[in-house]
Amino acid sequence: MFLLPFLEWCEGLAVSQAYRESLWLFTLTQSLHLVSVTTFIGAILIVDLRLLGWGPVRQSRAGIARSAQRILLWAGLAVLVTGIPQFTTNALTYQRSPLFAFKMCLLAVALVFTATLRR
Repeated sequence: MFLLPFLEWCEGLAVSQAYRESLWLFTLTQSLHLVSVTTFIGAILIVDLRLLGWGPVRQSRAGIARSAQRILLWAGLAVLVTGIPQFTTNALTYQRSPLFAFKMCLLAVALVFTATLRR
């Protein structure tokens, strides 16, 4: 497998070892990651609901999209910042996880959809 050396390197990083050894650091990062993912999904959902005519109808579609875009960008950045250390901590385990692969595929589809079709 061509990714194996990279995944082993990720797990060997000092940051990864610190995350594995610290109960609070991993727990805090995971909590922030889950809140960020939820916020990210919520920002997408509010715009999609408005596009379907079910969301807040007092605001224009463009206004809702502009407001949600800032939240979407910040939440997306937080997802990346909190997700990367979690991945490097257990890279070999995540590599074998079909749920992790499914999550990454869904993320890729959502990003492509958001960047192309919704515009």
